Amino acid sequence: MLQELESIREKYEKLTQCLADSRFLADPQKLKEISKERAELEPVVVKYEQLKKVRRDIEGSREILNDPEADEELKQLAEAELKKLEKEEEQILAELKLLLLPKDPNDEKNVFLEIRAGAGGDEASLFAQDLFRMYTRFAEKKGWKYEVMQASYSPIGGFKEVILNIR
Repeated sequence: MLQELESIREKYEKLTQCLADSRFLADPQKLKEISKERAELEPVVVKYEQLKKVRRDIEGSREILNDPEADEELKQLAEAELKKLEKEEEQILAELKLLLLPKDPNDEKNVFLEIRAGAGGDEASLFAQDLFRMYTRFAEKKGWKYEVMQASYSPIGGFKEVILNIR
């Protein structure tokens, strides 16, 4: 995994250099492609740099613990710091594993969401309305736009059926 992270960091550095190159500034399409690719790699590189810093700090804490000349209070501080840093290292490694997962090509596409009230009469239609509100608020929170394509209301104010297009 570390070799893969290092190659990603090198690619990120090359893309950064390309952005500074005047040849690419003249070609807006190429500039857009390079900027997009660099932006996709940036979170991975930032996490990788955090991992390297945490590992350097862990090594420093271990050196203090193994130093026979260090006083006992300093060793206790180093031991507490080491435990904290090891937990942080585990967390960063887990985040890096998620960041390294390949992107799904469908992630950027639109979606149709159909909510239908099932068996249950009025309660089911009210629950369908609650689901509609939940999904629309989630879409708003994520900054996605949605459009109600079709809606069929029940007599008490819920939905028998509602279809959304989320972009």
